Amino acid sequence: MPEFDFSQWSDDSLEARFMSGSTLAQAQYKPPTWAVPGVIPEGLVIFSGPPKVGKSFFMAGLATACAAGGTALNGIPVDQRPVLYLSLEDSFRRLQGRYVGVHGEIPDDLDSVVHAASDEVPSAIKHWLSKHYAQAPMVILDTLGKAMSAKRSGESDYARDYRVTGELKSIIDLVPGGTLIAVHHTRKMESEDFLESVSGTNGIAGAADTIIVLRRSRNESVGTVAITGRDVEEVEFNVTFDGSRWLLTGEDLTQAQRAAELANAKAGLGERKSQVLDFVSALSGPMKVADISDILGFQCRRYLNELAKDEKIANFSRGMYGPRTFPTLSVSTVQSPVPNVRAMSDVQDIPDIEESGGLQCPACSEPVESLTDVACAECMKDEVVS
Repeated sequence: MPEFDFSQWSDDSLEARFMSGSTLAQAQYKPPTWAVPGVIPEGLVIFSGPPKVGKSFFMAGLATACAAGGTALNGIPVDQRPVLYLSLEDSFRRLQGRYVGVHGEIPDDLDSVVHAASDEVPSAIKHWLSKHYAQAPMVILDTLGKAMSAKRSGESDYARDYRVTGELKSIIDLVPGGTLIAVHHTRKMESEDFLESVSGTNGIAGAADTIIVLRRSRNESVGTVAITGRDVEEVEFNVTFDGSRWLLTGEDLTQAQRAAELANAKAGLGERKSQVLDFVSALSGPMKVADISDILGFQCRRYLNELAKDEKIANFSRGMYGPRTFPTLSVSTVQSPVPNVRAMSDVQDIPDIEESGGLQCPACSEPVESLTDVACAECMKDEVVS
């Protein structure tokens, strides 16, 4: 028997909190829900960005879109839900103008608050949630700083940040499908890791379920949204600000993600190489070097080789270059960018030798004379295959 009496540690009131491995293995849970699919999940979301970058316009757009139902960011379908917007750095006059500017009208299910002391914010949120908890509601707190209470005696900055943010998380965690977005500022110092750009201590980011950072250079209309979190994949996509509304750069979130990837890939490139990258990234399938050079009006082989080597575009090993990812296209209906240029789906679906009556050139589908030839004589002469 041990010398220490471990029975004094026993507390039967805590027993219900323990779950065995077998019970957890058999438990079934619903996947996380989304207020804005691909962008805003349920739980506590910290939405951060530098001052005057357009965070409040972004929030006004989300608030009106979700309260009315329809489309957010001009490209993402959203379900209707009640929304509470605590815009604590605004007046009702300014808020009215912003709502109308981003949506055209103010939805009935959008409630607004423009004044609350820091110690009143949690109570105001709880009161409103008590009336809408069954409707997967959304709460927007703009800004988190307005809810930051003073540090308690002996409390560190980290402990205060974690306590305040953790209280907000504990509130929204009780609401099925509920989302609480806390708008916050980024640090003045730039950081390669967008997560480190969130102002304050790590207690803020540590308590949140999801972190979103909005970035935009001054006098530029295009910005980038970066997302990471416990239940979401890390992703970046581009958005465009038209003076009152934030819109996806492209028709949907997939195109906006490609726009962000292309912008990252173009960083530090010269004018001509950027032009080649823009052109190839927009293709629906691979294209011959000669065709690309003809269309752009200058010799592109060196730029294409360098871009492929840097994994910014794809080289299909036949003197054919294209984007690294392709849109979902039908094999039978792929349209080539220029006449007589085969799309990648056609190249991949080369008929069986016996069924087709012989070998075909992978670049142009003309007959190949010999098993030892990798392409037809014309393509070999033009060096469009390697």
